[in-house]
Amino acid sequence: MRKISVILISILIWFIAKDAFCDLKFQGNLALSDRELLRVIDPNPGADSISDQIKKIYRNLGYFDIEVEREYLDRSQNRVFIISEGKQSKISAIDLDIVPDSLKLILDGLLDMFVGRAASQKSFRQFAEGCVNMLAENGMPFARGEWAEFKPDENDNIIAGFKIIPGPLSIISDIEFNGIKRTKPETLEKAAGLEKGNQFSQKEVLRSEKLIGKLPYVEISSPYYLEISTNGDSCTVVYNIREFPSTRIEGFGGIINVKGKTDFIGRVNIEFGDIFGTGRMFGLFWNKKDTRSNELSIKYVEPFILESRLDLELEAYQIDRDTLYVTIGGKASLIHNFSIDLAGALRTSIERTVPETGSNICRSVKRSIGIDFDYNKSDFPPNPKSGYEFGTELEYRYRSNSAVSEGQNPPSNITSAGSDGALYLNPGSRFVAAAFFKGWGIVSANGNVPADEYRFIGGVNDLRGYTEQQFPAYRYLILSVEPRWITGTYSRAYLFGDFGLIKGSQEKGNDYKFRPGYGLGLVSGSRIGQVRVEIGWGDENFPDGAVFNLGIGGSF
Repeated sequence: MRKISVILISILIWFIAKDAFCDLKFQGNLALSDRELLRVIDPNPGADSISDQIKKIYRNLGYFDIEVEREYLDRSQNRVFIISEGKQSKISAIDLDIVPDSLKLILDGLLDMFVGRAASQKSFRQFAEGCVNMLAENGMPFARGEWAEFKPDENDNIIAGFKIIPGPLSIISDIEFNGIKRTKPETLEKAAGLEKGNQFSQKEVLRSEKLIGKLPYVEISSPYYLEISTNGDSCTVVYNIREFPSTRIEGFGGIINVKGKTDFIGRVNIEFGDIFGTGRMFGLFWNKKDTRSNELSIKYVEPFILESRLDLELEAYQIDRDTLYVTIGGKASLIHNFSIDLAGALRTSIERTVPETGSNICRSVKRSIGIDFDYNKSDFPPNPKSGYEFGTELEYRYRSNSAVSEGQNPPSNITSAGSDGALYLNPGSRFVAAAFFKGWGIVSANGNVPADEYRFIGGVNDLRGYTEQQFPAYRYLILSVEPRWITGTYSRAYLFGDFGLIKGSQEKGNDYKFRPGYGLGLVSGSRIGQVRVEIGWGDENFPDGAVFNLGIGGSF
């Protein structure tokens, strides 16, 4: 008796658990592969039967004649289901029930798009969402709809009825910001670009969300929502905001060893942003690019000048290139965000250059005008995994030269151009291949271009293996590669190779010199910001002349 009980219990367990332990096979399934079916079928006890699940899956795709004709066990004890899919039904027509009837004109294009599609659950959901979104785009943000009926036509396709309650035309009566403590609401209103009293447009509100999120000191914490007025013909747009620390400090220092002497170089960049909640910014920048040169500048940004979409940036600076010259100047830039990713600037500057004692640089006053464009499609600027960046610049400069020595022929007109970019590829979950380029050069000049018009390459931003050196460049191109291993949201470890081609003067016989550099680095997120450590070598300082760089950037 006990033996019979054990056999019966075993048979019962087998029947209950066979779905979980047998492989499922299918025959006759042309629209869906075995893998696609297995991905959504639940074989566990307690779920609907496999046959019922198969029918439901197919009916959601518009196969209303679906039948599971037979089920059997093959020689390997796999459960095999023979499926008769039938014909997939199409949407032959959609009858819209909307008042007033004239609103159908807004939805005609959407109707044409969906008639003839598969009568699937996905198609019907997309059509309903499209109707509501199009009405919201035309000033009716409180529209809603529901499917009224589905009936077959003579060809077994589907005629669907969709009822829409459009709601009233709504204007934007007010704009509110949840979550702000420091930033003034009018500052964010200027960034959003929405006008109170205008008809509601979903497209414009979504665009305004992105514009607000582009500000460096705030982000959109969750999607906007609407509050309807009591009479129903106006609404308040409510944004959910999270504020960030607006004061940012970035510092970078390098320890170098040249001819047995240890020296320090580095830079400090401080920005006081969103001053008194107005979006204004004040910055201070100091850069000791090599052992004998310094740069110092102060900057101020006035956002939305004269209630326009333009930001005004003012900068005063001094460049002391020891043994060569000292330059004092000022710059004004008008900056405009054309889109979420594209920004452009028109800048003008004036500066005075005085030669150091014994230098062959002549005195000059320079006036320039230039344009810049920047396009950024990287996913997360502090530690990007994918996307790209691109920037370009063009500048015309007029020089008034004085105290010109015999034999010198300094130009009065100079045109220069440059560009830079970055590409981030993410072939693995944590591995990122990053590549960078930057190039610049003097395109034309009506004289012999002196060294104070050159750019000096080297340091932690250009050729990291040559931190202690500055190469004068009439033209240059730098290519960098960085295989990165992402270790955290703000952290990574990487190798780097910087390869520079530098033309050191205007002379035709002066060829480009190749300056390769390489090294390794680590960026780590911390409570005080991102800490960056690098060790690099140039082509002539391996292994004893390693350059050690330490950087830190934080906000409060």
